Amino acid sequence: MKSDRVVLILQPSPIHGVGVFARNNIKKGAALPMFAKGDLTVREHASPIERHYAVHYTSKNRIRSKPLGWHCPKDFHRMSIGWYTNHSKTPNVQTRTWTALRDIKKGEEITIDYNTL
Repeated sequence: MKSDRVVLILQPSPIHGVGVFARNNIKKGAALPMFAKGDLTVREHASPIERHYAVHYTSKNRIRSKPLGWHCPKDFHRMSIGWYTNHSKTPNVQTRTWTALRDIKKGEEITIDYNTL
């Protein structure tokens, strides 16, 4: 059964490991369902296993270079697809609004600029 609701899929990435790919064509300006509601949390401390995964699936939460903790999945066993988004110097998705910066073709990898997180 084909579902129009499924817009993004995970598959092997030529950039790094696993990436997020467009299942359908996506128009410029379209909002992408990258994260489930409540999937993001900020933690000051992490367990040893969370620290292991933090290398790949977190970003530092800083204000004026002062570390305040880490943005990470609320539950590392149930991560939203957005946590698998790879970096590009020429991204096709904007991180503040999670919208397409240009038309994205079916099968194209969804990328963001990690420096804008």
